[in-house]
Amino acid sequence: MLGVAARSSLCATPLRVCASASFSTSAVRAKKIQRKKIREGGHHVPRKPRGPDNPAIPPPPPKPKNVTREAHVRQPGEYALPREKMRLLCELYHQAGEYITAENVTERIDEAFTGDMSTEKILSEDYRDLVDKLHAREAAPEYIRPENSLAPLPISRQSPREWSNGLSKGPDRRELVRAALWGTTLQGLPSLEIVEEQRSQMDKMREIQADMVKQSQNDDLNDTENQLA
Repeated sequence: MLGVAARSSLCATPLRVCASASFSTSAVRAKKIQRKKIREGGHHVPRKPRGPDNPAIPPPPPKPKNVTREAHVRQPGEYALPREKMRLLCELYHQAGEYITAENVTERIDEAFTGDMSTEKILSEDYRDLVDKLHAREAAPEYIRPENSLAPLPISRQSPREWSNGLSKGPDRRELVRAALWGTTLQGLPSLEIVEEQRSQMDKMREIQADMVKQSQNDDLNDTENQLA
């Protein structure tokens, strides 16, 4: 009898587990269906309020305090970008004429394939003149043929200035000095310093014009008051 009771209890245990699992699944499914119906009906699904009584849901973060920040007043001559980027901006402005746009794309394609076909590139001397110049250079005493390795080194015709410029592999020293003294780029275009100088002069001219306008308005007002008096 005890064996039969034990067997019956063991057989009943999985049935109870399955029944409880099916009940919980059906309950969850019923809740989902109920929430879906409430959502479709336009009603809000009630939720548990947030707070310390409900540890599963954290409390809302505190609202930031209204901090009033003073607007930064830009000083005269101050830019929103650093000077390095302003200098690059000037270079981009100078290169704007070389940009490929929808208007000049056909012309740029033709130039890339055909090159510069202007008459200025045509040589003013023919082939015979070039041959005569070559013979004249060969007959000169300071000219040394490249294949004659036993000949002494030729005397350089370079001036001291050209020799000094040849020491630097970069741009011509005269161009660097000129750009530093005049405040221009190596191509002779205005640099950031020139733009700043012109800006300061334009600001001064605007101030002078504004003062002149105010003075003329005051003079007109005084004349009108004198006439009325």
